[in-house]
Amino acid sequence: VGCVIKNGRASGQKGIANGGNVYMTGGRIERCLVTGGTANWGGFCNPASFGMGLYATGGTIDNCWFKDNRDDTSDDGHNDGSVCLDGAVTMVNCTVTGGWSRDYSGNGTGIYIKNSAAKVVNCVAYGNYSYKRGSASPLLYSLASNCGNANMSRYFNCGSAFTNTSCATWTVLTDGDFVKYKTFTGATWNEFNAYSTSDEYATFNWHQKKGSAMIDAGTTDTAYRPADSVTRDLDGNERVLNRTIDLGCWEVESGLGFYIILR
Repeated sequence: VGCVIKNGRASGQKGIANGGNVYMTGGRIERCLVTGGTANWGGFCNPASFGMGLYATGGTIDNCWFKDNRDDTSDDGHNDGSVCLDGAVTMVNCTVTGGWSRDYSGNGTGIYIKNSAAKVVNCVAYGNYSYKRGSASPLLYSLASNCGNANMSRYFNCGSAFTNTSCATWTVLTDGDFVKYKTFTGATWNEFNAYSTSDEYATFNWHQKKGSAMIDAGTTDTAYRPADSVTRDLDGNERVLNRTIDLGCWEVESGLGFYIILR
């Protein structure tokens, strides 16, 4: 609870390298920052590595920020997911940003739902990229790069920059929904690397701004959001105010004032 987990690495041959920062089979991880992780497949033509920041086969991931978990250290990256869920895992009120992999790349370098028993609730996947060397259009910034290409119906009340037609409660987001963010629009790896290491990138702020589509767009239904979910966001603010909850790992307390609560 309340940890910073950073700069881990899972490395191996034949794709056996899952969970750069966290390898999870059960239990809980909550109100944590998970950053700087990587899972590298070793450069052989075998299945991808999964979960540069976190790989989970069970448990609950609650109110965490997954930031800048990447495989950009090799020309032979092949990764699915800054977060990869491969079992009966619930991920709720999390923000996943800055996940990317180079060369062969993968799908869902933000979130990848590998197993249909998993569910992702009230989460934001934004600013996650794949870069496929040798392709006519090497940079992939799409729903697939943010949320993968499998089990798309296992997202509930989530959001990204691209429409997920398999989720009836999806929220389409733009850069303007965040306090400060600008999508990368270049084409080459060198440009992309410069963007990710720039002073401007370091000042980006992933909190939702006033009027953001993320505000009150989540669900408090315990069929999706567990009843024992954490009551505070990553900054310590109350998660549910006036029976509403925001997407992602932060809550905007925009309704401060006097309330009469009827029970």
